Amino acid sequence: MEGKREYDSVVFYKGWYDAIKSMPIDDSQKYDALCHILDYGLFRIDDGHSAVKLVKPQIDLNSERKARGLNGGAPKGNQNARKFYGEQSDENNQKQSKNNQIQSNSIKKQPNVNLNGNLNANLNVNDKEELVDVKDNREEIEEKERKKDKEKKKEFDFRKAMLDSLCLVPKHLDDWMLVRKRKGGVNTETAFKGIVRKIREAAKYGLEDDECIRIAAERGWIGFDVSWLKPEEIEAAMAERDDVYLN
Repeated sequence: MEGKREYDSVVFYKGWYDAIKSMPIDDSQKYDALCHILDYGLFRIDDGHSAVKLVKPQIDLNSERKARGLNGGAPKGNQNARKFYGEQSDENNQKQSKNNQIQSNSIKKQPNVNLNGNLNANLNVNDKEELVDVKDNREEIEEKERKKDKEKKKEFDFRKAMLDSLCLVPKHLDDWMLVRKRKGGVNTETAFKGIVRKIREAAKYGLEDDECIRIAAERGWIGFDVSWLKPEEIEAAMAERDDVYLN
């Protein structure tokens, strides 16, 4: 790029990655922040993005340290360095190297501690508006989830409705509901109303509520209709009931 020095590499710290990844923004914005950091690290393009402002001092420091290393000076302890500079110079180099290492360690720790908070604190106006939109969307989703939970709690209780509306033996009802479940019967309010209507029609023929449910459970019916019974079967059911009452 004209007028800009290009670099073939840039040190990217894990703390920067963790901070960007944990920001409450969508993936496209995270990718944009990453690209801005790399644009500055490789090409020194600074367009004022908040992410660049936070990592720029560290990148500049790394480049300066690298340049100092390339511009001369043998490694610490090298015999050639002792010959050229003397023992006193070598001692000074060791002290300077130690100071640089302490400073470097201090700076390296900084992104892990503060970058996440600083990125959020230094977002520009547009970024803040987008964060508000994300928050609003999250609250809207949470509200929908709460409504779903309420609807589930209000879900129709088929068994309770049957016991409240008809005179039934709970065991006979449970046996019949097991038959319905195995045969794919759906326990909706509409199904409940239709079954209650049929059982009340059966009362005209002398059959009681529980007799209808018991017969349906015995014969494996998911519903009940008195027309499914022959006249003699109705009489037999009534006779069986009378025997129970007499005994």
